[in-house]
Order: sequence, then structure tokens, then C-alpha cells
Amino acid sequence: MFITVTPVEDVAGSSLSLASVPGGQYQLSLHAEPWRSYRLETSEDLVHWQPLTNLLATNLLTLLVDAATTNFPQRFYRAAQFTFVPAAVALLF
Repeated sequence: MFITVTPVEDVAGSSLSLASVPGGQYQLSLHAEPWRSYRLETSEDLVHWQPLTNLLATNLLTLLVDAATTNFPQRFYRAAQFTFVPAAVALLF
């Protein structure tokens, strides 16, 4: 048995883009380095930021639809890379 490994091109910098989709929602496209953790955040005023989700980029383009956009008159987005630290797990025998 042989396994073929195809290298993935490095990403010079991450970018987040936004496109409208039917129903008044928005699709976020994160172009990022694979196997890196990112936190997506939202704000209504660019001062107070709330987490939207955390994700692990597994390919060069990660898509996410924000279904809550219809609940806000305006909404801003940002993405930041972070180091994921798994929680300690207790094993009971």
C-alpha cells in the first residue's frame, strides 16, 4: 500500500471576506494557513467584540454562513489566529 502526500501551498497572510447569500445572511470566507486555529468575532460598533466561533482551518478556504445577520442593523467581523490549548481530561478507572 502506498500513500501519496500532496503538499499544500503556504499562505502569505490570512484574509477574511464577506458575500451576501439568499435570505439576508452573509457567508464569511477565511483564506488561511491550514491546520491553524482561528477565532471569528463580531461587533456592532467596532469597539465591543463578541466571539462568533473558533475553527481549525483545514484547507486554504474555509466557509461559514452567519445566520444571525438578519438580527442586526449592522455587523462587523474580524478573524484572529490563536493557539488552541486543549482542556485537561481526567481519566477515571
